[in-house]
This record gives sequence, C-alpha cells and structure tokens, in this order.
Amino acid sequence: MSQELHFFYCGNGDTILARAGNDWGLIDCNLTKSSAARHRLLDVLDRNQVQRLRFACVTHYDADHLRGMAGLLRERFSADYGDNTGRRRWLIDQIIQPMAAKDILRALALMKQVVARIDESKVELDFSAEALELFDLIKQMLLDGKGLPREERVYMPPYPAPSFLASAPPSSGGALFGPFEVCFLAPEQTTSDEFEADRFFPVYKELMNDPDALRHRIADNRVSRVIVFRHVDTREAALFCADAPRECWPQIMQRWNEIRAFGLRSGEVPHWSKFDVIKVSHHGAEDSHYPPLFSDWVAREKTIAVVSCLSEDAKHPHPTVWKALRESGVRIEATGTLRHSKAPAHKGPLPGGRPVRPAPEAADICVCFGDAGLTVTRSAAIAKPPSALPLPA
Repeated sequence: MSQELHFFYCGNGDTILARAGNDWGLIDCNLTKSSAARHRLLDVLDRNQVQRLRFACVTHYDADHLRGMAGLLRERFSADYGDNTGRRRWLIDQIIQPMAAKDILRALALMKQVVARIDESKVELDFSAEALELFDLIKQMLLDGKGLPREERVYMPPYPAPSFLASAPPSSGGALFGPFEVCFLAPEQTTSDEFEADRFFPVYKELMNDPDALRHRIADNRVSRVIVFRHVDTREAALFCADAPRECWPQIMQRWNEIRAFGLRSGEVPHWSKFDVIKVSHHGAEDSHYPPLFSDWVAREKTIAVVSCLSEDAKHPHPTVWKALRESGVRIEATGTLRHSKAPAHKGPLPGGRPVRPAPEAADICVCFGDAGLTVTRSAAIAKPPSALPLPA
C-alpha cells in the first residue's frame, strides 16, 4: 500500500496531497497561475484515478493556504444527484477549516457585505475573495446534506476537535487515515474562540468603514492547525507546521509530549521520539522558527525538512533559518530555487545571506514511506497549459 506526501511548488504557500493506499487527503491550496500547481495536482489525481477525498483541510485563512481550494473541490469532487433538486453529492468525507460550521452562515453574510465595500474602495484583499468562495462552498455542502443518510453527509468537525477523521479512535487501535493516526497539536480552544469573537467578526465589521487600515489584521497565524501523521507500523511521524509562529511552539510541543503515549498500552514506551518529516513553518520565516524543534525532535541525516517557498525569495527561507536548518543536520528539501541572496527584507537588511550552493530547480517533492525507510523524489515544476478549471490570479 503506497503511503506518500506530495508537496507541490506553489510559491510561498502550501499545497499538500497525502496518500494512504486508496485514501487521499488535501492539506491547503495555493493554486496560482504562475506556478501551474493546479495542473500538476490534477495530473497526480488523474494518474492515480482519485475519485474521492478522505478529507480536505484548510489550516488557516491566509490566501496562500486556501487559494483555489473551493473551485477545485466544487469542480472535481462533487456530482449532480440527478433528481432535479439542484443538490449535489460531495465526494469528500470531511472538510476541516478554521471556523466552526455553525458560524459559517453568519460569516458568509458579513463577508458578502465586506467584499462589496472592498470593491468600492479598490482595496486588493484576495484573502476575502478566497475565504468568501470557501464559505459559500461550505454553505452549499451544508444545504445539500440536509435530509441525506448519515453515510452521505460531509462531516465538518468543530474547530478544536482533537482528531479530524471520523473513524475508529486511536485508543481502539484503529488507524484513522490508512496506517496513520492523525492528531492536532494546535490551536487551543481559547485561541480559536478569540479569533472568532475578538478578531474575525469585529475586524470585518470595522473593515467596512476603513478597509485599507485593517487589511493586514484579518488573518491570524496563531490559529494555524498544526497536524501530525503518526505511522502505526513504521513508527514514523510527519509534522505539518502550517504558519504557526514562534510564540505558539512551546505549547505545541508540550501537547505533543502529552499525547505521544495516547493509545498505547500501560507501561509501553511512547513511540515517535523524533519527527521523520517536517513541513517547515511559514515557509522558513524567521518569526516562525523554533530552534528546539530542530535540536530535540529531529534525527540528523534522517529527518526530512520540507520548505515550501517561492523561488529566489530573500526572506523565505530566511537566511538565519536556513543556517539553523543546515546546522541541525536535517535533509533539506525546498520546493523553490535557493540562491545566494543579500536582498533587503521589508523591514531592513537581512543579516548575511544564504551560502552559495547549487540551486535545485523549482520542484514538486514526494516523500514515500516504505519498508526501507523514507525516500524522496523531485519532479520539475514546469509550467503546463491550463486545463478546464478556472485559475485564480
């Protein structure tokens, strides 16, 4: 049974396709025209004849993590019932997104007003347009699901749910996603509640009066879902850090220590002492780097650190983060090209520059779990002709 993680080159953003045998899941989307990531994603789905997703997850509401997802799910993973009701059958078992489903309709109504106000003010706020499309998709899923048998409903767990796949819990010995147990390490309940009560809705209401002043206050990296795949057979673990900032990481790692023994028999030594795959937080941004993660929780020359970054970007990965990753001894795989750069950052010059080294071409990265350990393959991220689905700007 194939178990793979596909990290697509999509600039500074995440598009991750996970496979566990015949089960597939999608974590985030950044399907930009310039990267042609959508075409290559569809190519993988077509070659493997993927007809259904086990789950689709938006870790947080930054545009570079949800761009194009709603269109992809609507066009690729839904079908007409054929009963003249206009309802659609959704070929997605679960949707995971940053806001509780009960607040989606409220948020959708508010955002429609806001987007109209933004259009009048000529403010570029692609987050709002992308989130609005996602909310509209979820509303349609909720309406289509009314009156359906339970096995045909799209399951949308509450935001702070401890695990996101509605099958046998880890304590029962059952795997949740093929051979993987799936756990959330962040955010905490209070963080998600604060985001909805104190940031999302109030900020959008204010935005209608002063959209330009508040355009950068909407997204909050503190609510990024940090996810772990724990392989129950090989005892390997993959950590998806989303864009979690540095201040969140002590609490994240504390929770990981608390749940490492979850599901094991009494007295059994906890597995997963090291992470074998780490999707580096925030594309290698300096304010998201947590040094203990790469000193205490990695295996030198074994752990694979994947950086999803734009080619030739001076700040992603930041030179100090790049230096720390190299010194930790992990196997670095970057989707974008990395060249020597001393270009100034937005708030002043960068300290030093990246070491001069051969720069790999921008590539999609596939990490495969096997009996002989992890293997990595790279395929060039070559722009392809657009296919039938519309591409976001």
